[in-house]
Amino acid sequence: MDLGALREGYFSSVRSRVAGNRHYPVPARRRGHEGRPVVSFLLNKAGELRELSLLESSGHATLDRAALAAVEKAAPFPAIPEMLGERSMRFKLPVSFRLESP
Repeated sequence: MDLGALREGYFSSVRSRVAGNRHYPVPARRRGHEGRPVVSFLLNKAGELRELSLLESSGHATLDRAALAAVEKAAPFPAIPEMLGERSMRFKLPVSFRLESP
């Protein structure tokens, strides 16, 4: 099996899980706040969240907190595939908050 494809598939599943747990805060939406905070987090071999921090702010504390909350809600993640031979994996993930145009 192609380890690159396996790694990308795992990264994709982690990104999708975070996106699925993202909630656009109503106060931020009402104020028209948009942003793309970047979070960093570490998963252990079992997919458990071990570290979580904000790397880059969106400029809006409410959106920054919502990005961190999305990662926390998504945990635990799937276990790191055994074939990758990793004891842990660090992710740097932008979480987008964009209002839809009418």
